[in-house]
Amino acid sequence: MVSAERLASAGGVARGHSIYRTLRACAQSMAVGVGIALFGCGSEDELAESAPKPLAAVQELSIEDLVIGDGPEIQSPSEIVTIHYRGRLLDGHQFDSSYERGAPIVASLDSLIRGWQQGMPGMRVGGKRRLTVPADLAYSGMAAVQAVNPGGSRVASEVLIPPKSTLVFEIELLDIRPREDPESQVSPTN
Repeated sequence: MVSAERLASAGGVARGHSIYRTLRACAQSMAVGVGIALFGCGSEDELAESAPKPLAAVQELSIEDLVIGDGPEIQSPSEIVTIHYRGRLLDGHQFDSSYERGAPIVASLDSLIRGWQQGMPGMRVGGKRRLTVPADLAYSGMAAVQAVNPGGSRVASEVLIPPKSTLVFEIELLDIRPREDPESQVSPTN
């Protein structure tokens, strides 16, 4: 018969071997992990090159047609355009959207930012276009401090567009009409 003392000591040895095997396996895994980490790190120059870089501002207007419309084409900067749009920063953060407000904007093209004035001519009704607008053709380096929320209220002192930001707009052209010239309208005579 095996005594209780002998069983206790045998169990302790077995537990000791089990713990030893577990620690050994962990140490081997850690060594492999450290080796991979050191191998993957490379030199300090390589680390600096792989670090995330700030998004570079663009210097020129970029125009990309997403959908070519089949309606009339914008011909003149004085035309009245009806558009839906989304405005984003280069990092993808949306700062404005007529879709979220639930209403397109209606304005003469020559009253909009220069990036739109230069990037929308030639666009057809029903078309969608992406304009990547450098800061000097957007808001002239000034930050937009307030914006309209989808609920219609203004948010005070929230900087939505940092100064000198490149902006990306997706524009959908819904309608074009000529600007009415008040001098050309003839008033009825009696």
